[in-house]
Amino acid sequence: MCEFVVVEKNQEPLSKFYHLTLVFKMDDNYHCIATGTEIFSSSSRYIIEDVIGKGAFALVARCHKSDTKKAVAVKIMKNTHMQQALAEEAVLTELKAFDPDRFNFIRWETSFSFRDLLCQEFELLDCSLRKFMMMRQPSTLSLTEIRPILQQLATALNVLKSLGISHTDLHPENIMLVNHVQLPLKVKIIDFGLSGHTSQLQQGTYKQPRWYRAPETILGLPCDEAIDMWSLGCIAYDILSFVTQTHGQLPESTGCILNRKADLECFVALVKQMLEVDSSKRIKPCQMLEHPFITLGHWRSLNSSNYVRSTDLGRRQGTPWTGHQNTFIYLLIIYPNTIHNIYK
Repeated sequence: MCEFVVVEKNQEPLSKFYHLTLVFKMDDNYHCIATGTEIFSSSSRYIIEDVIGKGAFALVARCHKSDTKKAVAVKIMKNTHMQQALAEEAVLTELKAFDPDRFNFIRWETSFSFRDLLCQEFELLDCSLRKFMMMRQPSTLSLTEIRPILQQLATALNVLKSLGISHTDLHPENIMLVNHVQLPLKVKIIDFGLSGHTSQLQQGTYKQPRWYRAPETILGLPCDEAIDMWSLGCIAYDILSFVTQTHGQLPESTGCILNRKADLECFVALVKQMLEVDSSKRIKPCQMLEHPFITLGHWRSLNSSNYVRSTDLGRRQGTPWTGHQNTFIYLLIIYPNTIHNIYK
């Protein structure tokens, strides 16, 4: 039997609904959904199979779409968040003009209302970048694997910048792998719930996750699309922070060692440009796509064929620190005066 129950705060004891498969809290109310619950649009029927994501204003359920018999993701939120949903839908509508597979953002299919809920249907993706990195422990991502991830994300940010849109909520949980087995390292940006046109960003308002927040956001200065590049720079360093020390590496040729050293130096140079404190000097997505780390321009004078072929080469093992600690220490080393002034 399918059930969809809303329990008002301080009303029925929640234990009464423990037999239901899914229980989630939203807007101080408990929403209880049994596996097999059906939600409807005007043209389709969706059977909820599991809750795969939760946020402050919504949850995402994996659903079976009856008419196509495909698994899809449905974002569900209360209609009290209508304004935010409409703002997100406006951004998604603009992105409809671009191929989501080529430009690396989630495919939005349709939106509909069900009872007092707002629902958005998206393609079903695999797992977040954060989860993927955790799955890979104690192995880590090599620079040859980081490169295509950054290239895809820069491509997506380049589209957003061309539209004058800022994502404002870029972090590893909002970057998804499409299918880490069949399409390894293919990623897409998700969750445009806080996105909007840069011209509408209000100075001094809360935006960006704390540990991926640009200096201009922290200081309440005017912001533009460059805040997303700062977040991406933090993510890039976050990924590399999993690389701590080498254990049991196979012997490498001198050429491979030189190539890896050149690659690391080029990567660090790119991250410094992404984490430029002055947003007007921060590297732009189109410039990032032409950076030697992405184009492999720094290898032209080196024999890099073996290094390019092996995505495992240079992989490290070890116990990582948290990305938050690493990002702050990195900034403290690179921009000591700026960081000390901010925290005076």
